[in-house]
Amino acid sequence: MGIILDIVYALGLAATSPIWLYRMIRHGRYRSDIGQRLGAVPVAYGLQPTIWIHGVSLGEVNAARTLVQELHSQLPDFRVAISTTTDTGMAAAKKLFGRDHTVFRWPLDFTFAVRRALRRQKPSLVVLIEGEAWPNFLAACNRRGIPAVVVNARLGASKGYPRYKKLGRIATNLFNRLTAIGVQDESYAEMFRGLGVQPGKIHVTGMMKFDTAQV
Repeated sequence: MGIILDIVYALGLAATSPIWLYRMIRHGRYRSDIGQRLGAVPVAYGLQPTIWIHGVSLGEVNAARTLVQELHSQLPDFRVAISTTTDTGMAAAKKLFGRDHTVFRWPLDFTFAVRRALRRQKPSLVVLIEGEAWPNFLAACNRRGIPAVVVNARLGASKGYPRYKKLGRIATNLFNRLTAIGVQDESYAEMFRGLGVQPGKIHVTGMMKFDTAQV
C-alpha cells in the first residue's frame, strides 16, 4: 500500500508542478526546510522519551501552547518536539517553542520520508492537533508500535465529513490506525462513528482553548 501511495503522491506532485514551481519562484514558498520535508528532521539524542506534537498551521500551533504546558506539568520526564506544515505555523512555532523545544517541518507522506523522520525523532507518542491524518505516516507509527492520537478533532459537516464518507473503507482504515481521537463534542463523535471508526477510539474531551499569544 505504501508503494502505491508513493506513486500516487509522485504523480500528484508532477501534475501540480507548474503551480508549486510558480509559487516557489514568484513568492518564495516551499523553498525552506526541504530536507526536513523529506524526513531529515533533527535527531533526538539520548534516552529521554519524546512526545511529538504536530499542528498544521498558525491556529493549531497556538493551541499547542496550552498542551505543551500541560504535558510538562504531568509528564516532566518527557521532552516535547513540535512540527508544523506551513510557513506561518513555522514562524509561530519558532517564536513560541524554539528556545526550549525542537521545532521542525512535518515530513511529506512518502514512505521514505516518514520512516526517516520517525527513525530520527524516535517518539514515544505522536499528538496531532485537530487532524492531519496521513496514511503512510500512521502506518509507519503502527509498525513501530508508536501511539498516534488526535486532540481537538473536528470534521466539517458540509465538506470534510462528506468527502471522507465517499472514501468508504479507505477513510475507515485511515482513522482506525489512530490510537485515540479526542473530539470537541458529541456531534463530531457521531461523524467519526459514521465513518466506521471503532467507538472505543472516540472520546469527547471538549474544545482545547486556543492560546492568544501574539505571533
